[in-house]
Amino acid sequence: STIEEYSKESHLDSSLYSIVFNALAQAAPLLEFDPKDPAAPANKGVTLLRRLVSGLKEEGPCPLDAMSYASIINAFAKSKTSENLGELAPANLASACLRQCHELHKIGYLSEGPNDYCYGNAIAAWTRHLDTDLGCEKAEALLNQLESHIGPKLNAKNRRERTTIWYNMVLNTFSKSSFPPQRAETILRRMESLSIADHRSYQAVLANWGNPRCQIMEDRSVRALQCLRRMDKTSIACYNTALAACQATDLKYASAALDVAEQLFSEIPRPNAATYSRMISVYISLLSDNPTRREAKVEELFQQCCNNGHVSILTFNLLLDGLSDNRLKMLLGEHYDMVIDRKVDLQKLPERWWKRNRK
Repeated sequence: STIEEYSKESHLDSSLYSIVFNALAQAAPLLEFDPKDPAAPANKGVTLLRRLVSGLKEEGPCPLDAMSYASIINAFAKSKTSENLGELAPANLASACLRQCHELHKIGYLSEGPNDYCYGNAIAAWTRHLDTDLGCEKAEALLNQLESHIGPKLNAKNRRERTTIWYNMVLNTFSKSSFPPQRAETILRRMESLSIADHRSYQAVLANWGNPRCQIMEDRSVRALQCLRRMDKTSIACYNTALAACQATDLKYASAALDVAEQLFSEIPRPNAATYSRMISVYISLLSDNPTRREAKVEELFQQCCNNGHVSILTFNLLLDGLSDNRLKMLLGEHYDMVIDRKVDLQKLPERWWKRNRK
């Protein structure tokens, strides 16, 4: 309202409008987005944007710039929504703002077209779309446009960090989609060529290989191992995610996937509770047709988990799937009833079992 009052009396420059749009972006997550509510922060920004655009003339200073558009696109990216709004979804409206920025630059009203913030915020909007596959495709298309627009300057020192974040947003969306991981691998290779890939980039692709939504006609474990080996510095989170890819491997590759999983597990200097739970899940999945070997492996790993103090409630829940009832009784003794009823209380178990798993 202050801006509206002053704009009646004098010309306001683009930097002030950018501040207003940025303020609306910060307010956007506070309310559920309603495309029909004029009071919604993103909609307020669009109303102001339309008023400014409609008043543009071929001559004279323009009160808008690329950062104004980046901020209003960010308002849509941050808008919360719990239902699919179709063409009125925040991501669609963010893309519309991006296109308008292009068009105004093309006809000479804006001195510059969309910058990397505009593209990055539009990418963020699509990665939050309720339809993961649609959001994935749209975000990838915008990433391609960003590469084409900015080119080799993407890895410039002053924008490398934020560029990595936007690429990783796309990779994380792929990891939840039904698309085959090869598409995410292509993006990762491009990141490697720009020297902007970090451990989160690799972890997202590893998660894609372990995503059961993806129908993959090859050995997931081998591809996950190849991806892991490309990392300059690995992390336990990446190892755990690679184990998930082993777990999701088709049973016709079970023998090779089990070898990869055990190799990965042996390389982890200090496995945590998540590592043990994931490895138990690997044995349950890949040895489903060999109960004798499965039970021996699961029991051995559980004992190791207890000795290292990393037992969790999830560990016990997995034992119900990995061991027969008789084997479970022999292993747990007096604690059997607690586990079988799924009412595990770690405080009632020997402290040495879970001492390193305190929250």
